[in-house]
Amino acid sequence: MALVPLSPNISAPHLPQTAEKHDSFIEHDGKGGVVEEFSGKLLIQQEPDASSFPNGGIRNTFEARGYSAWDISSPAFILDKTLCIPTIFISYTGESLDYKTPLLKALNSVNKAATAVCGYFDKNVKHVYSYLGWEQEYFLVDESLYQADKYVSKAMMIQGDDAVNVCLSKAQIMLNLNRLDSASYFFSKNIDRLNIYGKAVCYDGMHQIAKKRGEWKVATENMDAYRVLYDSMQIMNDNEELNRLMDKHQLEEHKRLLSEHTKMLVFTLVFTFFFLMIICVFCFMWNDRKRKKRYIALQRELTQRRVDTMLLKEEEVSESNKEDLDKKRSELTEQQIQLCISVLKTTDCYDQLEALEKATHKQLLAMRSLRKDIRSTISNAFVDVMMNLKERYPALTGDDLFYCVLSLLCCSKTVMMELMDATSDALKTRKNRIKNKMDTQIFDRVFGVDLQ
Repeated sequence: MALVPLSPNISAPHLPQTAEKHDSFIEHDGKGGVVEEFSGKLLIQQEPDASSFPNGGIRNTFEARGYSAWDISSPAFILDKTLCIPTIFISYTGESLDYKTPLLKALNSVNKAATAVCGYFDKNVKHVYSYLGWEQEYFLVDESLYQADKYVSKAMMIQGDDAVNVCLSKAQIMLNLNRLDSASYFFSKNIDRLNIYGKAVCYDGMHQIAKKRGEWKVATENMDAYRVLYDSMQIMNDNEELNRLMDKHQLEEHKRLLSEHTKMLVFTLVFTFFFLMIICVFCFMWNDRKRKKRYIALQRELTQRRVDTMLLKEEEVSESNKEDLDKKRSELTEQQIQLCISVLKTTDCYDQLEALEKATHKQLLAMRSLRKDIRSTISNAFVDVMMNLKERYPALTGDDLFYCVLSLLCCSKTVMMELMDATSDALKTRKNRIKNKMDTQIFDRVFGVDLQ
């Protein structure tokens, strides 16, 4: 078979696949050419691998190398016209970089130990070859069971004699690990202290242990005891289920009654709400009608007072009746003032005036937009009083007349300043000017109750 001048070294590094290093058997012929040669020294003397790998400055270049060496214990083979030579792969410091080197080391150690032992019986034994693995019996244990056994044992040590339920867990673990003697001991240890459910678990476990041992009589006895406990548990569960259904029925019945009661209560509340709404609407309409009637009556009285005032003006003034006329005029003026106040109380403006009296500075700023409407409503309500004062004292301005009306309404200085958009000094000046233009009697009537 013809071979190409290429030889890969086959190794098994710490990777899922194998590795190969290819060498070409080429020699110089001394005449400037090359000759394809293959000699044994090329198999023994190997060039270090990985010497050209980048080291990043963390070690010397020669320390990064790895050596491959011919493994003479494994035969070479030809694959696709290529000679393949099994090798081992070690580091510069001697550590194994593959899986085969540890195997060869292990075989060598077994050889030395076995040869020494065989020397006691036959001194001619020089080497022992290993073809099979260990003749030792191994048991595979579920890691979760192993960990559970460890923690359950710790719990038993901590709880001591009170570890009744923990013993059941320990017994189950021992049964799963096929340690029948230990499982039987822990199942029967505290069986008298367990409830019916724990006893059923114990008898079922001892039944399984007896089956595995082939003790069929004991297994049957444990199964009979388990059946009795199982039937008792079924009866208990049936009673619990019956009680649960009864409780559920009572709860549903209670919910139904509560729902009916809630519906009745909601209906009553809705009916009461609409009934109260109707009463409120009726009261509002009745009160509004009453207020309108009072407003109309007050307007009639004001009209009558206007007529009386006009008639009083037409009477001839003489020395004998002057005092009587002044008295009648004062009475008519007082009646007009009271009627105008009553008319104003029938409007929303009076409530706004009361709100202004109780308002803070911030609230006054917020209500400033209502100032124009309030002035208009007050002026309309006191139009008769303002006209009479204007007729008697033509020098009074509109603001003077409005100031007099606010004084008659007993408004505070703050409200007067807000409605007239004036300062305190301006109000004092206006009051002095009005005093100079008005009779003392009328001035005292207008400003006699001034809260300033």
